[in-house]
Amino acid sequence: MQPKYITFAGTKEKQAKTVQRICFSNVDAKRLLAINQYSTHSKLGNFSYQPSHIRLGDLKGNHFKILIRQVQTTSSDEISKAVNSLGDRGFINYYGLQRFGTFKIPTHLVGKALLQMDWLKAFDLILQPTEDRDPSFLKKAKKLWLEHRDPVRAWKQIPTHHQSIESTLLHGLSKYFATKDFWAALKSLPRNMRTLYFHSYQSYLWNHIASWRMKEYGLNPVVGDMVYVNSDSECDFEIELEMEAVSTEVEETKDSGVINLKKSVVNVLTEEESSNYSIYDIIIPLEGIEVKILENYVLKPYHDQLLSVDGVIEGFPNFRHRFV
Repeated sequence: MQPKYITFAGTKEKQAKTVQRICFSNVDAKRLLAINQYSTHSKLGNFSYQPSHIRLGDLKGNHFKILIRQVQTTSSDEISKAVNSLGDRGFINYYGLQRFGTFKIPTHLVGKALLQMDWLKAFDLILQPTEDRDPSFLKKAKKLWLEHRDPVRAWKQIPTHHQSIESTLLHGLSKYFATKDFWAALKSLPRNMRTLYFHSYQSYLWNHIASWRMKEYGLNPVVGDMVYVNSDSECDFEIELEMEAVSTEVEETKDSGVINLKKSVVNVLTEEESSNYSIYDIIIPLEGIEVKILENYVLKPYHDQLLSVDGVIEGFPNFRHRFV
């Protein structure tokens, strides 16, 4: 089955036991049961048929059970104090390091270069050598690109059996670099990889804006903060986190297990409304192709300043055609 027929609402941690809903398009669920016979690290179950597939962005939230090892403390009181603080005050729900990549060049820098339309810089960042993991032929290929701008010779260094983001990009550059069709070269990468760079830069902005919001305004709602109007709308399902509890029965009814993910309505707080909300109601939007930051939003000046400093003057909405 081709990956394009499998959709999900979001990626999960690699180093964890995770459960999530995924969608297989136009496949009999009984065929999927056979996968359980051969897979030792995953299990499929809780099948039901739905009229539409799951999309990225449909995720309402995550539920975690976290185990912390090797805690360095001599007092159980310190642990209790830290846990109580989390319970009472919560924490800023930052995007974690996995969103920015684990190699030499953070993926948000590639995303920023793409939004700046600085194509060569983006290609150079993707093709930076990583000495501890690159095979010798890939090191040579990257050097030919970085030092000589020769994607044809660079791509020829790579064996046909080797598949990677770098080899795919070099293949695209070998076809389109001579005509300076940089967008066509970039489009040789899988769509999910192109959007990953884009999402990484979004997440980088969000983390900075969240930190600035807490530094400037603290834990109290202020005029101009953004909140959900229908914040009480929740998903109408729960998922059991123990893999042993996953059912391998196929639910034949079309209307069972429906995920109720409503589009939430947001509002910018006024002086009269601010006392009706707490810090836990405040949201920070993630600007994207279909999301525009409202003019009366309290964090918009700082948001615009970050984009200006990074040279992403046009913002996100004008780049729809570049990431689809």
